[in-house]
Amino acid sequence: MKGRNNIKGSDLIGSSVICRQTGKVVGIVKDVVFLVGETKISGLFIENRDMFKKTFFIDGEDIISIGNNIILIKSIDNLIIDMDKSVFTNNKVLGLKVITDKGEELGIVHDVLINEQDYNVEAYKISSNFFDDIYNGMSTLSVDCQIMFGEDVIIVSDKNDLTSQTGGIKRLLNTSERK
Repeated sequence: MKGRNNIKGSDLIGSSVICRQTGKVVGIVKDVVFLVGETKISGLFIENRDMFKKTFFIDGEDIISIGNNIILIKSIDNLIIDMDKSVFTNNKVLGLKVITDKGEELGIVHDVLINEQDYNVEAYKISSNFFDDIYNGMSTLSVDCQIMFGEDVIIVSDKNDLTSQTGGIKRLLNTSERK
């Protein structure tokens, strides 16, 4: 991965969205949209806190900055009210199966790592299965690898394109053995 300062896309959920133009809290992020082949956040679904809960969509281009639990947007003028999430269903990265060009299944895209400075997608967090994720942690697929986005799957040339994580229980065991 290019940068060290990455944000997980899932960590943006629950963040407050504030309009820079008015200083008003627009709402809270309910979903982050990453589209196949895109290099940045495609958009955010925001739910307001009013009595008449409404869902808004804001394009990723309208994001000014991402801070600690706060996302600043340019203006509320570009909010799309009650946009149907299903518009993005067939073009979302999260949940896509990852396979090699030899047909070996590597897992599914569980999360997206975003560069803190320019909000570009840096990598995808790949979940192989629940127990392996708990023991070893998830693998990472850098966007610098040769990736082919298909309609139903992501195809990589080699399983070695995935960087293994030493996380979960395995990391805890290794840490306690060194003490």
